[in-house]
Amino acid sequence: MSESTKSSHSITKPNFLYSVISVALVLFLLGIFGLVVLHTSGLIHYLKENIGVIVELKDETSDSTITVFSTSLQDMDFVKPNSVSFTDKEQAALLMKEEFGDNFMDYDLENPLLDVVEFKVTADNATPTKLDSIRHDLLQDHEFIEEVTYEKILVENMTANIRKLGFLTFIICIVFIAIAIALINNTVKLSIYSNRFLIKNMQLVGATTQFISRPYIFKSIRNGILSGGVAIVLLISLILLIQQRMPELSTFRSDTSLIILMVGVLFSGILISSLSTYISVQRYLRMRMDDLY
Repeated sequence: MSESTKSSHSITKPNFLYSVISVALVLFLLGIFGLVVLHTSGLIHYLKENIGVIVELKDETSDSTITVFSTSLQDMDFVKPNSVSFTDKEQAALLMKEEFGDNFMDYDLENPLLDVVEFKVTADNATPTKLDSIRHDLLQDHEFIEEVTYEKILVENMTANIRKLGFLTFIICIVFIAIAIALINNTVKLSIYSNRFLIKNMQLVGATTQFISRPYIFKSIRNGILSGGVAIVLLISLILLIQQRMPELSTFRSDTSLIILMVGVLFSGILISSLSTYISVQRYLRMRMDDLY
């Protein structure tokens, strides 16, 4: 029985080429969606880390105090590394002249501007609640600070839009994954369908469920790896093409996230293919012979 079964397997071995290509294309589309999500999240992270906080200092603040304060800001966990800068009121006046084309110093007026220290917050702290807390702590802990300001309306609008975008992305992700699973599952079912009589005949002659299922599951794992590999090659080619045409987009994506996406695509191909194969084989084993026609 073992030799005849093996020979039957080799003779009636289904053509999985269509299955591999179909699954690879579905995984490729799933990977494209993942790339869109990665670039979107990278863009959001970039925007969050470019929110500036301006600390206005009182006129009597000494240079040594300003130096110590600027240095201490660099070590605070809510400050983006290397984002602290100092602008004295004379520099600010020159900037205003360049910006607006007028200089109030020409009219012998006293410079009303203040020395300012500016820094950018980390992405995790770019929320209205945390920024308000940072402002309150700075004013309370440092008597030489006149005021702490940031673009509150911009931050509130950005936070609200990010929440809406996150919810919409989650819904689309669930729908897209469900469609991908359904397409891959149907493709695998079609590839197993041609072997339904062989599966049932093996059961009728006494082969165990494990013996019947094992070769199909191993093949599905192999095909899942092949499909995932093809999808990854297509995704890498697409990424290289995008980088060539729009190199600025690479700023909004991390290599670590990209590697995780590729591994996820490969794992998805293996998992969905093997699980669908197992379910299909079990389905034919439970069916009556007459129902196979």
